[in-house]
This record gives sequence, structure tokens and C-alpha cells, in this order.
Amino acid sequence: EKSLENINEAAALLKRMQLYEYKDTHPQSLSGGQRQRLAVCCALLCAKKILIFDEPTSGLDHRRMTEVADSLTAMSAGGKTVLVITHDIELVFRCCSHAIYLVDGEVMGSSRMDETGARQLREFFERTE
Repeated sequence: EKSLENINEAAALLKRMQLYEYKDTHPQSLSGGQRQRLAVCCALLCAKKILIFDEPTSGLDHRRMTEVADSLTAMSAGGKTVLVITHDIELVFRCCSHAIYLVDGEVMGSSRMDETGARQLREFFERTE
């Protein structure tokens, strides 16, 4: 019964990420963006309490980035700790509650993603571009 529940959860996630039609396709046959989304699906389905994503939206268009961001938000709301390493400020605004700013591996600051934190993040990105 647990197995059927897992299969249904995987199918629902693949559908949400627009990958269900490729469920029987070998991952190497998928496009780069499809493989990226599949990797996110696999991480989201694992039973780990802490998930770390490195540039999970790299190479994805806005629509796909939104799907990934919504999935990350749902996992966080479901009790998982989700850490996202990214240069994608839009992704941070869409799904992160806090930001830690790093330059050359050194912590330069941190903030909540409220109005003040959003301003600080924009300023940080402008300084480091």
C-alpha cells in the first residue's frame, strides 16, 4: 500500500513538472531542461529532511523556473529544510524565506526575505555583478 502511495506521489510530481509523458524514457534521452527538472523531482521524492539544490533552475525558462520554485516551496511547507544555492534572484524572491550572501566562500551577510531583505538582496546582486 505504501508502494502505491509512492507511485502516485511520483506520478503527480512528474505531471506537475510536465514530465509524465516521459516516464518510460531513459534520462539520457531527455533534454537538458527535462533532466534538470527530473533531478529536482528525484530530490523532492527522497525521504531526506534536508535538501540542498545547486542552481536548480539553471537553463530553465520562466515557466519551468516557477514550477521548480513552487515545488521547493511545497517541500519547505511540508517540513523539509530546503537550501538553494543560486545566482537566480527571481528564484530567491519566489521561494526563499531567508538569504545568506557569499563572496568567495565568505559570508557577507544574511536577511529574511521581507521587504528590507529583498532590497538588501537586490543591492548585493548589483554590487557583485
